[in-house]
Amino acid sequence: MTQKHEPGPWKLGDPQDDPRGFRKIFGGAYGMHNIGQVVNRKSRKEEDYANALLITAAPELLASLKELLNRWHAGDPLINPVSPETIRGEVIRARMAIEKAEGRSRELQ
Repeated sequence: MTQKHEPGPWKLGDPQDDPRGFRKIFGGAYGMHNIGQVVNRKSRKEEDYANALLITAAPELLASLKELLNRWHAGDPLINPVSPETIRGEVIRARMAIEKAEGRSRELQ
């Protein structure tokens, strides 16, 4: 089963716009749909900001990883200059990341 998510791009809100200081993540056609929020703790401000940035990049990361694997499997010489055995582990990890993002991961079952 493929999970449906709000298409990107997602944008990071300003913590000053939230009464609790959370960093909201917005998406949708006009960037108005609240995807989620990340706590903005004073003691871990840099870490919370980095987490929010990673979440915000998720749709683009997923799309580019899927495109890369599609091109690799199609034998694109720009993407696949080495033998499949050379990067087999990376391909497996990429597939696992896609499955996790789409809710198909064995971890989630």
